[in-house]
Parts: sequence; structure tokens; C-alpha cells
Amino acid sequence: MIPAAARAHPAFAYLRAHRGRPATWSDRYTSVFGLLVAAAVLGRPVAEAIGGLARHADPGRIGAGFALVAAAYAGFLALARALGPVVLPAADAAWLVTSPLPRRAVLSRTALLLLSAAALTGAALGLAALSVFGAPGELGVRLAAALVLGVAAGVGGMAAAVLGQQSPAADTRLQFLIAGIFSVAVLAAVSGAGPGRRMLAAVAGAPASLGAAVAGVASVVAAILVRRAWAALGRIPARTILASSTRTARVTSAATTLDPGMLTWVAEDVHWRGRALRSRPWPRLVSRLGPAPALAWQEWLRVGRRPGRLAALLCAAALPAVCANAVGANTVGANT
Repeated sequence: MIPAAARAHPAFAYLRAHRGRPATWSDRYTSVFGLLVAAAVLGRPVAEAIGGLARHADPGRIGAGFALVAAAYAGFLALARALGPVVLPAADAAWLVTSPLPRRAVLSRTALLLLSAAALTGAALGLAALSVFGAPGELGVRLAAALVLGVAAGVGGMAAAVLGQQSPAADTRLQFLIAGIFSVAVLAAVSGAGPGRRMLAAVAGAPASLGAAVAGVASVVAAILVRRAWAALGRIPARTILASSTRTARVTSAATTLDPGMLTWVAEDVHWRGRALRSRPWPRLVSRLGPAPALAWQEWLRVGRRPGRLAALLCAAALPAVCANAVGANTVGANT
């Protein structure tokens, strides 16, 4: 929320007065009616999905399912870090961020939107994790623990991304965290059908009280991270916010205009900005062999400079098999 001193500032009063027309009864009626229609349409599928959670987990599918959930969470953190996560529209970024207004008050609206998005994403990940491990007993307690744990993971991860935007040291720790979660996902996918099956089965059969305790600890950690991220909003450098806002605007433009080439340009610009690329002469043997070896040498140079792309490509190649194992497609095919 915006502090009282900031709300009283003439600039914020002017923005509130000219941000848009006040909501009418027709607007409120439309919003409430849309929410009721959405609840009526989604209520039954959601209830059936929650009711289907009251089952024992399939030991052969836990590893692949947990790998997908862990990879999705790591992707969420990587996306939040790549986009900012604190961004503003172009006009606000160019005018308000560089003004003497309190920066925390300028960014508070974006922070609330990030908090909502992180909570929704975390709740979805919590339900996905519960569907993987199952809820053989005490469905209500396990469901509540999964939702709390998922929301805490989403909100805490978003807060860590905000801290990384403010501090290079925190950003380095966030990169290690993302790499660690991806490693856990790969390890779960590889060992889930072998030695790791017993460990994952033990986690699935753990008592509901243990899950509630873990969710409580995660909530405390998330609250601490959110408090630190809120305090760090006022210390985020203006150049970082401007760069993130510009990058997000380009990504949004590329997505709406269906221009993937612009996304590639944005990714390359983000990677090489601030880096010193050393120039070395090509080996004489490569230059003498002709154009084909020269092109191959150029590709090897690109792979050597960014080996993470090759690793991501290898992981993406195994993704269909992991998805099929998670949903039990191989079992269905064997039975038919």
C-alpha cells in the first residue's frame, strides 16, 4: 500500500484524478456477474479435480510429475528474473522513476500486481504437486498445506527476484537457486523410475501433519522475504527499472505482433549487455579448409560461449517422454 505521506503528494493526487473515470454501478455489476459466471463454469471441474486427489500416488509416475512441477517453478523464477520483475509502463518509467517522488510509492502498485500473480502461480503449482503425490487420507489438511506451501513458494520466489533486481549479490544467489531447482528436476526425472522411487514414495506417504508443518515454515520464510523485498523497493536503481521496463515492453510487443525474431534480439541484448567479448583470430587451418569448416567453427564458438543453450536443448528433447510418464501414457498404451 502507498504510505499516507506519499498519497498526499500533489503528483499522486493528480495521477489518481486523471488515471481514469470512477467505477460506476454498471462496471461493478459487470465485474460481479463475470465472476459468478466464471465460478459456475469452473466450479464443477475444479471440484471434480479436487475430489480426484483423494487417492494413493502411482510410484511409477511420482518422479516424472515432481520433475515437471520443479521445472515449472524454476521456469517461473527464471521468467521473473528475466522480465525484471519490477516494471512500469513506458510513460511511468520515463517520468515517475526519474522524479524525486518516493520510489517505493511509485512501485507499490506494480508490487501488488506481482504479489497477486505470484500467489496465483504458487497455488496452481501447489495443486499440481498434490496431484502428483496424492492425498490418500485427510484430504482437507493436505489440500490446505499444498495451497499454503505453493503460495509461499510463489510469493517467496517473487520476493527473491525483487531482491535480485536491487542487489547483484542477491541476483547471484537467485541464479544458483534456479540452477539448483533445475538440477533437482533433472535428478527426479532420471532417478524417479529407479533408486529415487522409494524416497518419493516415502514423501507421498508422509503424514499430513508433517506437510502442514513444512507449509508453516515456508510461510514464515516467505513473509521474511516479502518484508525484505518491500524494504528494497525504494533502493532499486532507476537504470535497472528503466532497462527492465524497456525489455518487457519489447517482449510484449513481440508477443502481440507474433515476431519471435524480436524475442531473440532481446535475449541476446540482455546476455551481452555489460560483457566484454574478447576477439581472437581464427585458426589458420579452419580458414584454409573453406567455408563449410568456417561455419562449423563459428557454431562451435557460439556453443562454447553459451553452453547452457545446448543443455536446455537436451532437456527439452526429453520433455515429451517425461510428460508421457507423468500422465501415465505409457501404461495406457501397454494396456491397449
